[in-house]
Amino acid sequence: MEPIVIKLSKKKIILWLTLSIGFVALGFWLLSLDKGVLSLPKGTVTLIAILDIVLFSFGVVFNFKKLLDNKPGMIITEEGITDNSSAISMGFVPWEDIIGLSVNVVNNQKYLTVRLRDMDARIEQAKGLRKYFMEVNNNNFGSGFQVSTTILDYNFDDLYNIIVQQLKLRGVEIHN
Repeated sequence: MEPIVIKLSKKKIILWLTLSIGFVALGFWLLSLDKGVLSLPKGTVTLIAILDIVLFSFGVVFNFKKLLDNKPGMIITEEGITDNSSAISMGFVPWEDIIGLSVNVVNNQKYLTVRLRDMDARIEQAKGLRKYFMEVNNNNFGSGFQVSTTILDYNFDDLYNIIVQQLKLRGVEIHN
């Protein structure tokens, strides 16, 4: 098999970076509002603004780092998958470690859920927010390894078909 190298989409990253910056700015604007402008309980606007600033600041940092990242978003080889497509990327995963694959849709966004033989061990090795989000994904979707083409320069269905083809060659179960 010839390696398949999937680039990060700089256009998509710039879009997400711009949106994240816009939402951070919105949060600061909400903080500056006269508290009597919106008919919400005292402190609600401030809480929403602070949550907005904190959450979307992570998006600004992540997308800025990805904008400067020249590594491919994903590489698929005879040996396995190297994932660099998200804030909780898995790195290299050999085909032998993959025990299943399914598609999940969250808010109209498709995700490949890649079930791993050693997911608990990978979660234990992770640290901080990365570990937390891997646990959340594992509890909600059955695996901490989720792949989206949100910032990849690649079509989701094409990526799915390539991975399915490789897994079928190795006798791995596929769920749609």
